[in-house]
Amino acid sequence: MVVTIGVAAAMLAIFHVKGTNGAWYYPWHWRRLGWEVHPLTALAAAPFFLGQWLYHRRRWSARGAIVLVAVSVLLLQLAITVVQPPGWRRIVKAIEDPTNTSYYTAAVVIKKHIAQTGVPLRAWLQFYPEMMPTLMLHAKYKPPGWVLYYTAWIELFGVGATAAVIGALGVAVMAAAAPPMTYALMRAFGLDEAAALAAGSFFALTPSLILFFPQGDQAYPALACAMLITWRAALHSQSPRWWTWAAGFGAALAVGLFFSAMFLMLGVVLAIYTMLRAGDERRRGMVRAVEASVVALLTMTMLYLLLWLASGFNPIETFFTAARLSQADTAALARPWPLHSAIDVADIALGLAWISVPLILLGAWRTWQRWDWRQSQFRLVFLGLLQMAMAIAVALFPGENARLMLPLMPLLMAPIGIELAPWPMRSRMIVYAVLVLILAAFNQNMTFLNVDPNYSFELR
Repeated sequence: MVVTIGVAAAMLAIFHVKGTNGAWYYPWHWRRLGWEVHPLTALAAAPFFLGQWLYHRRRWSARGAIVLVAVSVLLLQLAITVVQPPGWRRIVKAIEDPTNTSYYTAAVVIKKHIAQTGVPLRAWLQFYPEMMPTLMLHAKYKPPGWVLYYTAWIELFGVGATAAVIGALGVAVMAAAAPPMTYALMRAFGLDEAAALAAGSFFALTPSLILFFPQGDQAYPALACAMLITWRAALHSQSPRWWTWAAGFGAALAVGLFFSAMFLMLGVVLAIYTMLRAGDERRRGMVRAVEASVVALLTMTMLYLLLWLASGFNPIETFFTAARLSQADTAALARPWPLHSAIDVADIALGLAWISVPLILLGAWRTWQRWDWRQSQFRLVFLGLLQMAMAIAVALFPGENARLMLPLMPLLMAPIGIELAPWPMRSRMIVYAVLVLILAAFNQNMTFLNVDPNYSFELR
């Protein structure tokens, strides 16, 4: 069944079947690249399959195998880019194009303004909420994290291709961290080594993680995993220094929110898991939950207080300004309620290569039969599904759910890993091969990042 669905998904993309490329009001536009896409994608995936084979032969540990998986993620992002016009130059154009990432463009404008006026960067941060409406597309919906990220590279290498490429490669490296962090998340919640490796491996070959390079959202899954791992450790640790885990969670959340408010989507799974854990140990569990929450909140508050003292940056006003701008610009899309929820599910399924759907359902059923609600594995699977369902139900995003739901996607890897782990090696390798086929077919036939090959950014 999985192979049939996968091959069908690839063929539908290759033949440009209407309606299979996303919602009519927010589609992934059709295109036709050359057939060299397929062998090049397979070549970039070679370290992935080597890692799987070495693990199966017990020559490498799961940790060693997941490192090779991460190498393939890095190579795949470069492979899917070089086959698109205008080749390697696409990386520079994607970063410089103000209608795509736009963060680099904003950084260049701000750098120019600082050079002309002599106003320090901290003053720019102080007035960031007032500046947001004047910024380019994506930049005006986000805190200043990404703009400062590219500002740092411009400081080092100057305005031009070098800063753009280095910034993009940084995004690719952060995306490559997603499979190892997914593996670590699964292990933290009690999945065995084989299931954790399968979860991280499946995620590594999904279109959502690979095909949006270098927009930046690919950096979010690894950080989301870090938040979940540190928070669980804060609630479960028996060490006298348990509070360091809570502080780590607070710091990770503070960093995440400096780049995007999307990390607030994790609120459902974090809140319910905390309540369940508190109920497990009654008074002791409740005390730990309160103490961990206080430590995390104080850590995040102190970090933003220090930032405010150093620069005058107002994170609260920034958040509400971004929300207002986003709501104003997305209202015009007129999403068909309540049909949009089903369309959002389809877009997420497309981003996870469609074969994820039966594997998630089978893995959830296997989890239901194998564990009970008191165990971490059970909670991770079903709270992850609930979290994704809630994010869809509240219609958080106007479209592009294949990209925007990336912070939640590691949660969906739990039932997939649980389902794939008992399968024979040959069967798992077939699933991974089908993933590579879908990845290549989608890249060949759908545009996930519009870049005008004739566009040339100039500082004016």
